[in-house]
Amino acid sequence: MPFFHAFAVPLALVSAIRDGATTIIMPRFDKREYLSLLNQYQVTETAIVPPLVLAFLSYTFEEKLLLRTLKLAWCAGAPLDPITQNRGCQLFATGARIVQVWGMTECGWISTFRYPESDSTGSVGRLLPGSEVKYVISSRICFKTYADHSIRLIDDLGIVVHGEHNSGEILVRSPSVMQYYVGNEAATLETVDADGWLHTGDVGKLKDGKVYVIDRKKELIKVRGWQVAPAELEGVLLMHSDISDAAVIGVSKPGATSEVPRAYVVRRPDSTISADNVKVFLLQHLAKYKVGDCEIRFSDSIPKSVSGKILRKLLRADAEAEFCKLEETNVEIAAKERVMLAAAEAVVSEKRQKLEYAHEARATSSHSSFVIGQWLWQWLAAFWIWLCGMKVNEYCRI
Repeated sequence: MPFFHAFAVPLALVSAIRDGATTIIMPRFDKREYLSLLNQYQVTETAIVPPLVLAFLSYTFEEKLLLRTLKLAWCAGAPLDPITQNRGCQLFATGARIVQVWGMTECGWISTFRYPESDSTGSVGRLLPGSEVKYVISSRICFKTYADHSIRLIDDLGIVVHGEHNSGEILVRSPSVMQYYVGNEAATLETVDADGWLHTGDVGKLKDGKVYVIDRKKELIKVRGWQVAPAELEGVLLMHSDISDAAVIGVSKPGATSEVPRAYVVRRPDSTISADNVKVFLLQHLAKYKVGDCEIRFSDSIPKSVSGKILRKLLRADAEAEFCKLEETNVEIAAKERVMLAAAEAVVSEKRQKLEYAHEARATSSHSSFVIGQWLWQWLAAFWIWLCGMKVNEYCRI
């Protein structure tokens, strides 16, 4: 599971009081209870997920005032785009930070910003001492070493090049990485290689010594050979003033050789934004290959888990059901076309048979006329010869 999933449930709030810190645990998020606890205990730190930051932005003015006690928010569960991150910070206390962290049960909490370092670029921070991370990509290797950790980009050939900004699957190696799954050797071999590198399934990149998580490897949309991250499109969509929520998945249409992005968009009340408007907005912020084939679907809500994560599997199931229904419709249409074609072929066959019968009848009639004519001609010839014979006999008698 990507990111530090312990933030999902329960939801932790930390309040600073006179005799020390107090931790409050919520089994699930409830807006009214959450704001009440913030106000009652003057909570200064909280653990949140990206959809919750987005929800904060839609709160009323009075509700936003209750968020002013927060000074630090640990955010995990999915990538949080820097624009939403910075807008969320403005709702908290002066100088407050939203810190993105990243980790897995299999490798522990491996990255975070160290106090008092802050970031507004969407990074999940730097590796903790003793940890290594490797980015497996298709064509390049980038290697760079820092004082307390190393970060690498490699390919299958092992060719080393210098530079940053290359993206690929993140592999982690550290003392906290698990040894194996108990009783599941096959899963262990898929997750941890012989050199101790743990395959996280997340795609990321390195910049200025900071780790940037782009998206889950299985979530990436392959558009004509290009890889498109749903989180990137979602971040841009949420920048639009007429859009309150959005989710993006990749869909494979029957017979197509490439995936296409499909964006499910929730419009704000009284908004009249159209699909064309949304696409034009995307093209203003993203490369054409990421947006050109994008489909826009307006929805009343985006399916999410209790912790606020987008349930993309439900959206995929909806798309598959749509394609199945379309396929069934196509099958029905094809069946009707086959019936109509068979009926037309039957009519043509019947007409052809009638024509053949008529032709045979004409041929038979023509043959009979020829025989009768030939018989008449022979009879006339015989009569003429007989008549000539009679004339000759008569002449001889004279």
